[in-house]
Amino acid sequence: MGIISRFWTRLSLSQKIVLPFLAVCLGGFMLGLLVVGYWFTEGWQQNLRREVEIFAERVHQDFQYEQQTLEGQIKLIANLDELEQAVKGGDRVALLQILLPLKASLGFDWIKVVDTQGNILVDARKDLLNQARLIDTAISNSASAGLGLIDLVGVEMGNKQQVLLVTSYPIKTERLLGGLIVGRLVNDTLLQKIAAGSSKQLLVLIGNQAIASTFLPEVNRFTWQPPRPETPTLRMVLGQQEYLAKSFAIAGSSLSFSTVVLSGIASLETAKYMLWLRLGLLFLLGGTIVTIVGILIARAIARPVRKFIRMTEEIANGNSTIRVPVNSRDEVGQLGRALNQMAEQLAERGVLNQQVQELQQTLHDLQKNQAKLIQTEKMAALGQLIAGIAHEINTPLGAIQASIGNINSYLEQSLTELPPLLQSLSSDRLTNFFTLLDWAKQPKEMLSSREERQLKRSLKQTLSEQGIQSADALADTLSKMGINHTLDPLLPLLQDPDAHGILETAYHLSAIQNNSQNIRLAVERAARIVYALKTYVRQDVSNVPVSASVAAGIDTVLTLYQNHIKRGIEVIKNYGTVKEILCYPEGLFQVWSNLIGNAIQAMNYQGQLAIDLLEKDGHIMVEIADSGCGIPPEIKKQIFEPFFTTKPEGEGSGLGLSIVSKIVDKHRGKIEVESQPGNTVFRVWLPLNLGELEER
Repeated sequence: MGIISRFWTRLSLSQKIVLPFLAVCLGGFMLGLLVVGYWFTEGWQQNLRREVEIFAERVHQDFQYEQQTLEGQIKLIANLDELEQAVKGGDRVALLQILLPLKASLGFDWIKVVDTQGNILVDARKDLLNQARLIDTAISNSASAGLGLIDLVGVEMGNKQQVLLVTSYPIKTERLLGGLIVGRLVNDTLLQKIAAGSSKQLLVLIGNQAIASTFLPEVNRFTWQPPRPETPTLRMVLGQQEYLAKSFAIAGSSLSFSTVVLSGIASLETAKYMLWLRLGLLFLLGGTIVTIVGILIARAIARPVRKFIRMTEEIANGNSTIRVPVNSRDEVGQLGRALNQMAEQLAERGVLNQQVQELQQTLHDLQKNQAKLIQTEKMAALGQLIAGIAHEINTPLGAIQASIGNINSYLEQSLTELPPLLQSLSSDRLTNFFTLLDWAKQPKEMLSSREERQLKRSLKQTLSEQGIQSADALADTLSKMGINHTLDPLLPLLQDPDAHGILETAYHLSAIQNNSQNIRLAVERAARIVYALKTYVRQDVSNVPVSASVAAGIDTVLTLYQNHIKRGIEVIKNYGTVKEILCYPEGLFQVWSNLIGNAIQAMNYQGQLAIDLLEKDGHIMVEIADSGCGIPPEIKKQIFEPFFTTKPEGEGSGLGLSIVSKIVDKHRGKIEVESQPGNTVFRVWLPLNLGELEER
């Protein structure tokens, strides 16, 4: 310490200024660069892990969707009357004539029909599977027993393995005739379809052997130890590259396979290297600049300091009451003695004004931060809805796509069939033809497969009693058109030698109109969802209360949460007759979104959500009740405090109910809560006369 003290006393004022200045600036600058570099690199890696986990969940859902698609397709095929008759008669040729076109058009890799004794009537496979051994005992037994089963079937092709997504469905009329099995291979094509539009890679393994992928050309020769499905996203080396990997399992009754999502991190490592390189260069540049600036500042202070001392002594000659401790004998000590003489005057003139300005700036910053927190919480709630909204919009888009395909097909056939038909029919037959079209386009309820078969049998019996040829084919077309009127006005038309061609043309024309109606309904549904989303995120730039409907705001939020609600929540709405009120609609949207979202999470997406709306005591009262787990009494008083949350870290900011309380206060209203296990009620009171309260 003595050596340091002597060294310090020998330094000039310039050196005493420069050395601490450089040490503090360079140390702080280096610490700041390290914090920035660590924050960026950790943030990049965490974001990439979250992307991999979200994509893995989406892929898992896509596999489930493929299985559900198979289930829907097999039900339609198994209910075909032609198939039932062929199985009943054991007609293998007829079965092949029915199933092979369906196999090709629907993209099945395997289709099999067995009777109740387990005898194989049809076993049609993709060429690749002809020499393979299918481990299908469980699915075949379930089909023979008339059970519907979604399962996995292993495929052995020499030393190679594959897996089929399969489902079975019973074939029966008045009794069980047998079962139908269809399957689709889990191969590179299916994985590329699922991963389309993403930079992530997919790898499917049975045990440690890869059977399909989106990026390995020789996948059947590849063996790898994948991460376990229950583990979080891991760093793993595959080949010569490093990836972030996340796996999940798809299980059947006797077989399961793992799917691994891989995301290359070579670009991440390159970005991290470039970031640290740039930060190092920035440190060198900053250090040089700080050194130069420190030297210049020291010289600028040391030269005029003596003149400044003399000036301050002259100005403050009459004041000698205030002192500060002065120990050094250098220029700084002399400046300190001079400043003692000026302290009182400086305090009176400058300090008070500075404190007032600082308080005003602090208040302004708090107001800005409050507005930002409200908007941040609103956008966080919106982010939770995006996956469900995307699914809700995709559903009508799929219906539109299917209907457009049907319209194109039927329109092409109608343009070919209609002109010669109109020329060949007499005026009476044309009248009958247009009557048939008018019946076909009338609104009607969707018939189930059983109801459609009953209608067909009734129509067939009526036609047979009239001695009409091809009664079965004509009844089939009439049932598809939903004709359930008495057939007397149409008998002359149905007795025409070309009655079958006439009915087919009428069916194509009516199908065009029905599909057009489907498109209109799908567009209306998508428009409602988009309008609700647009209404939810609109900014209130005027911050002026406007007249709005509380019920419409609640319904908008329910529309946005529809994908969560339909998973198992029963919504009960009891809306009384209430008028529009002056309010801040965007603020109320956030109130309903927070309360309804919290209720859905509290019920874990299963339960009953009751919403009551009525006028009472000069207020509109909104009650939102859920059947969730309830709020413990010991924390009930804390739920409206900022940053208080019971959710795990990273899942909640603790600002939702605090912001709800502030928005209700802004409306001169109040919010109440009652809770016990199985029944939690939030009650919001909004005044009908907000304009009068604002004026007061």
